[in-house]
Amino acid sequence: MNEIKLLLNKIELEDLYSIHQTCDLDFEPPLSSRTDIRVYCRKLLKYADIISVNVKGNLAGVLCIYANDSQTRVSYISSVAVLKGYRRLGLGNALVEKAISLSQKKGMSSVKLEVGKNNTAAQHLYRKFGFIVEKENDLTLLMVREYNGR
Repeated sequence: MNEIKLLLNKIELEDLYSIHQTCDLDFEPPLSSRTDIRVYCRKLLKYADIISVNVKGNLAGVLCIYANDSQTRVSYISSVAVLKGYRRLGLGNALVEKAISLSQKKGMSSVKLEVGKNNTAAQHLYRKFGFIVEKENDLTLLMVREYNGR
């Protein structure tokens, strides 16, 4: 486990772009069908916190979270991407746990995310951390996790 490192806001545009491009079809609908991935990654670098996970020095995944809305105090996980060769190693767990902790430290009262209806593995992960379905449409579920005592 000591070969896994979580880093906060220590990623370059090209690495962020590369992982989103590689995982493009894992998003539902694909990220590239909704936005220019490079423009999206620039926006993430400018406004979001980015948690990256490295395994043996190699970038294996990222989680991008907006935890900066002091009015609503709702944070939003914009993307979670783990490269296929690194899945089922607990990296998603580590990323989500770090994101929840970061969100709470920043004074947010809840965290939301959107996940594809067919992405049952991701839904299982989020439910394990206390996320519940708030809304749904044809393709996605909007899930929320409220923080106790806030």
